Amino acid sequence: MLEYFPRNKKNGELIVPKTNQLKALDLLSSSNKKFVIFSAPTGVGKSLFGKTYGNYSRSPSNNYLDLVDSGKINKIDDITKKFIHEDEVYREPSHGCFVLTPTIALQNQLDKDFDTVVLKGKSHYSCNIESNKFANDAPCIFSGRQKKICLRDKWCDYYNTLDDALISKFSCLSYDKYLSLPDVFKRRQILVLDEAADIENIIVKSYTFVLDTDILKKEKINFIYNPKTLVEDLSECYESANNKVKKYKAFIKSNKKAAKKTIDSYNALYAVSIGIERLLKIYEHNKNSYHIKKVDSDITFTPLNIDIFCQEIFRHAEKVILMSATFIDIKRYAKRLGLKQSDYDVVSISNGFDPKKSLIYATGWSINKNTFNVNFKDFKSKQIRDKIVTELDLLLTHHKDEKGVIHTQNHDITKFIRNQSINPNSILYKHKNRLLIRARGEFKNTDLIELHTRSDQPTVLVSPSMKTGIDLKDDLGRFQIIIKCPYMSLIDDRVKIMSSKDPDWYELEMLKEIIQACGRTTRSAEDSSSTYILDSNFVRAYENHIRKIDKSFKDRVRIHKKLQRK
Repeated sequence: MLEYFPRNKKNGELIVPKTNQLKALDLLSSSNKKFVIFSAPTGVGKSLFGKTYGNYSRSPSNNYLDLVDSGKINKIDDITKKFIHEDEVYREPSHGCFVLTPTIALQNQLDKDFDTVVLKGKSHYSCNIESNKFANDAPCIFSGRQKKICLRDKWCDYYNTLDDALISKFSCLSYDKYLSLPDVFKRRQILVLDEAADIENIIVKSYTFVLDTDILKKEKINFIYNPKTLVEDLSECYESANNKVKKYKAFIKSNKKAAKKTIDSYNALYAVSIGIERLLKIYEHNKNSYHIKKVDSDITFTPLNIDIFCQEIFRHAEKVILMSATFIDIKRYAKRLGLKQSDYDVVSISNGFDPKKSLIYATGWSINKNTFNVNFKDFKSKQIRDKIVTELDLLLTHHKDEKGVIHTQNHDITKFIRNQSINPNSILYKHKNRLLIRARGEFKNTDLIELHTRSDQPTVLVSPSMKTGIDLKDDLGRFQIIIKCPYMSLIDDRVKIMSSKDPDWYELEMLKEIIQACGRTTRSAEDSSSTYILDSNFVRAYENHIRKIDKSFKDRVRIHKKLQRK
C-alpha cells in the first residue's frame, strides 16, 4: 500500500511515511480478512491511512457514473417507494472508501488535510430556490416536481455534494449521516470507522428512539402501549402516520403559503414515521436488542447489545477498518461487535513518542497524601470542593505562562469553577482572566477554541466536552487537568443494565474516555505536555485493568509523584 500513501494537499508532494507508518502499511496490506482493528495512539497519523485506503480503492464503473450523473440512482417508484435502479446499482462492483467520523470538526480536519468530499446533513446546505431556507426545509420537500427539476439541473448543493460523495474514491461522512442514508447509497468497497473504540456510544445515540405519543394523540392516531402486541401496534401506527404525512405533504404542496403550524405538524409526524420505520427494521426480528421504558407520554427504545446494529453498518462494505487510539481489551471489544476472532486481524503500532515528554500524574502531586474521590455525592462536600480549588490553584500557578485545558466532565463542576473564578474571596479569582469557561447555552466549544487559539495570553479552556475531537498541539496545550473520572451516569437505565451484566464494562468505558482525553495535548514526537488526574478513582480502575491497557499509555502514567515546582 506504500504506493498509495497520500500527497500533501498544500504542495502536492508525496508524504514520506515514518518508520512506524511503514510498519503499519506493511501489516495492513498483508491482511486478507474483512475486518482490521487498527490500534494506533495519537500522533501516528491515522487519517493518513484512511486516505491511503481511499487511494487504494477501485474507481467507480462507467455504468455507476452514469447512474449518478443521469440522476437515475435517485429515482423512486411512486407506488412501491423503492429505488427503481437499486438492482442495477448492486450489480456494479463496489468502489471507493467512506470514512465515518463522530464530529464535524474531524470532517473539517480531513477536508483541510486531503482532497476529500465531505458530506454533511441537509441543514448545512442553503437552498438555491429560497435563500432563507436550507435543504432540509426547501420547497422540494413538498414538491416532487421541484425536486426533479433541481436534480436534473444540478441546482441543489446538497444533492450535488451527495453525487460527488457517491462517485469519489474518498468521502467523509458523520456516523449519523451515513446511517440516515438509503442502503443503496451506503455500498462501498472500504469503510473506515474513525474513533471506532467509541462505536458503542455512537450506536446507542444514533439508534435510540423516543416515541412521543402526544404527537399521535394530536393527530388522532390510536396507539396504546402493550408489550405483548408492540410490533403489530407499531406497524399499524407507522401506516397511519405515514398516510397522514402524505396528506400533509399534498396539502402544503397545493398551498404554498401554508401556515407554519401545519408545516410544524408535518415535520413532527414525519420524524415519528421515520423513527418507527427505522425501529421496526431491527426490533421486529430482534426484540431483545432494545430496552423499552415508558415515562408519561414518551416511550424510549434504547439499544442494548450492539452487535445487530454493527452488522447494519458492516454489511455494506467489502472491507472494514476499525481505527482508534483508545482500544482497551480488543478481544472483548470485537466480541461486543459480534465478531469472531477468525473474522479480524489486529494491527497495533506505537507513535514513537518519548513518554517522559507527556507524563500523566495520577493524584497526589502537591501533597503525597492529598488524594480524593470526585464522585457525584463527594462533589457536594465542601471538603472535596476546597481540595479541588486548592489543586487547581496550584496547577494553574505552576503553569502560569502556558495554555491548557481543564476537563470538568459535567456542567455542575464547570459552573462551580466559574463561580469560584468570579468570587473575590476565592483563590481562583486571580486566574479569572485566563479561564475560558463553557457555560451551558452560552458558548460552543468551537467558539472557545477560536478565542484560545487567537489569544496571546496563557488562556485555559474549561469544558465538560473536550475529551475528543480537539487538537491542542504545541503551545495551544502544555497542560491539562482532568477533575473527575468520566464514568457514565448510573441513573441511565442502559448503563445500569450493562453494568449489572458485566461490572468490568463500566470501568473499561471510563478508562477509554480517560485515554481519549489524555491525547488532547501532546500531538507529535516534538510536542510536550503534562496531564493531571485529580480523581483518585482513576488509580483503582487503572490498577484493576492494567494488563488490558496499551503500553504507550502505561509508560506515561505516574502515580503519587510529588510535583516539582518550576
